[in-house]
Amino acid sequence: MRRIRLEREITPNRVRMDMYRKEHERIDLLSDCDAMILQDPHSFCFGMDAVLLSYFSTLKAHDHICEFGTGTGIVPIILSRRNPTIRAIAFEIQKDTANMAHRSVLMNGFQHQISILHEDFCRAEELFGPGSFDLVIANPPYGARGQGLINPIQEKALARHELTVSLEQWLFVASRLLKTKGRLAMVYKPQRLPELIVLLKKHRLEPKRLIFIQSFARQEPHLIFLESVKDAGSELRVEPTCIIYEDNGSYTKELLNIYKGAGRFERRT
Repeated sequence: MRRIRLEREITPNRVRMDMYRKEHERIDLLSDCDAMILQDPHSFCFGMDAVLLSYFSTLKAHDHICEFGTGTGIVPIILSRRNPTIRAIAFEIQKDTANMAHRSVLMNGFQHQISILHEDFCRAEELFGPGSFDLVIANPPYGARGQGLINPIQEKALARHELTVSLEQWLFVASRLLKTKGRLAMVYKPQRLPELIVLLKKHRLEPKRLIFIQSFARQEPHLIFLESVKDAGSELRVEPTCIIYEDNGSYTKELLNIYKGAGRFERRT
């Protein structure tokens, strides 16, 4: 699937924006709004999975949210735009990436809603206590340990493969952090769905909403969105499939509506 490119724009606020940007970074803008994202083109940049995760997640007023591995900070920034009453704690283990995400938060004026922590998310329970969050957001690495080629760029390798934390560890920490009836929202690979469901149930997380994501209508799903609820009854709703592209390669009407709901990203030429 092609990576989303954001619209870059020279504005009267460029001087203010460049206060937060390092020389090797770029500033990408979410069109239709003022939100801005710092990205390092030589490192891991966020993709469409982060946008879909932000849009499909159930969001309630005054939610206390925890994100594991925030990367650029795009998910809590989108969620903060969706609902200004939420508060988000976003963990990022890589120092330079966490610093860049923090500067994006400051650049957008979201520092009262979003806190970026340069910490291993496995310490979240130690820092905040069990049952502290209404919603946990996770985009775990899709590659299982010992499978597939490892990218030589460390940032990309950590984002794509379970090098330091297994899928079960992600789910264990999420379950510990969530309140009863709290929600876990994930984007993941459909090939690992059976394993994912078994582990979710093991840790008292009941799958509730499943959305298959396809690049084209004629292709098999390449991603899933799955939302689970802690200590809930067993009943899974499979929602309509999300299709990204029309046959001619343009975005579908649904995807354009998702962009609009999340701040509507524009591709940069």
